[in-house]
Amino acid sequence: MLALDRDVFGRTLRDDLVARGLRYEMSWLKQGTAGTQAKGQVRGSTAKARPQKGTGRSRISSRRAPHWRGGYVVHGPRPHDFAQDLPADVYAQAITDALSLKFAQQQLHVVDDL
Repeated sequence: MLALDRDVFGRTLRDDLVARGLRYEMSWLKQGTAGTQAKGQVRGSTAKARPQKGTGRSRISSRRAPHWRGGYVVHGPRPHDFAQDLPADVYAQAITDALSLKFAQQQLHVVDDL
């Protein structure tokens, strides 16, 4: 039998640290690349689509308006970073707590030599 370090495999479980560590790791997986074009990013003319008066039809300011096909998106998704910060010592505690829990449940097998 291999002697294991009690500082790593004999800790009491702190659910809050394990949850923070898990959230920290899961934040690496989120891409955050979804995005749509805002008003200033859509290509096209800024001229009025037709005269304001005299046509008998409704007034139109821009063909890039959000209710037109090919127009910009109002309050659409913006690319942003989902990464969370976690101090290294807190992350280390979370890892050791998780290892201790798995070892206590006999779900962790340590191989001494291959």
